Amino acid sequence: QTAPDSPAYNTAVALRLRGTLEVAALRRALETLHARHPLLRATFVLEAGRPGMTMAGNAPLAFAESDATGCDDAEIGRRVAADYARPFSLENGPLFRVTLFRIASADHVLLLGVHHIVGDAWTNWLLLDEFRQLCGGRPLAPVTGTYAGFVNGQRDLLEGADGARLRGFWLRELA
Repeated sequence: QTAPDSPAYNTAVALRLRGTLEVAALRRALETLHARHPLLRATFVLEAGRPGMTMAGNAPLAFAESDATGCDDAEIGRRVAADYARPFSLENGPLFRVTLFRIASADHVLLLGVHHIVGDAWTNWLLLDEFRQLCGGRPLAPVTGTYAGFVNGQRDLLEGADGARLRGFWLRELA
């Protein structure tokens, strides 16, 4: 919020895709990921001075195609870097976006961008692994938990007897 035009909290993965590409199938795989992970559809606002999160139920995937036909690698690099650096809007979203750069009929760059408030390097690896599975025609295992569930579990742990024991351990350890 203090630097809304800064890309400091942008994370991304860029993939060079060579060979025949069925854009509709690629898009369906990415829409599946987008629908599967609610945080990718989140937005964040201040309500009475406190941060709040809203989850869009069925927000469309932010998917853009960019014609980069005939661009050399240096120009592709500049275009990908410029797209990566575009600011995200925490209030309005999307906080996950995809750009497909078409260089030639069998040469593309796919950029998956995520704001750090909803993703990190681990998130990117998870999305890439699931994307690989979907592109390979393999089903994904069901999602068994949510980040909110994890946070609530940690809060419950810290409020109980184990929390007092752990707090004591870390106070001694960090002294």
